[in-house]
Amino acid sequence: MLSDFSQDIVLNKGNNSIKITYRSGITELRYIELQEYLETAIAQPKTDNPLRAWTSNGLLHVTGLTVGKMMSIYNTSGALVFGKIVGSKEIEIPLSAQGVYIIKSGENLVNLVIGN
Repeated sequence: MLSDFSQDIVLNKGNNSIKITYRSGITELRYIELQEYLETAIAQPKTDNPLRAWTSNGLLHVTGLTVGKMMSIYNTSGALVFGKIVGSKEIEIPLSAQGVYIIKSGENLVNLVIGN
């Protein structure tokens, strides 16, 4: 039986820890989603982010890059898996390993999930 669970928590400024436990039986954790909620109506999320990423035929496609700036790809552990100063607004590179990646170019970020 699958079930969803959602819990709002308030984190303190700085480092925080979240512990997930279960009491008995078998459990499977499929994903954790963390979202930032802003307290004021004035602060809005950046909607003009031109950065886009997707995979096709074993290639990672990234568009909306900042020319002359570093394009970096990080895994969820924060380790750099690719970095290059780009000469165009688009790039294709082989990156077929499943996982969640954070892609950064200039001031823009995008998350990419490869696989299930």
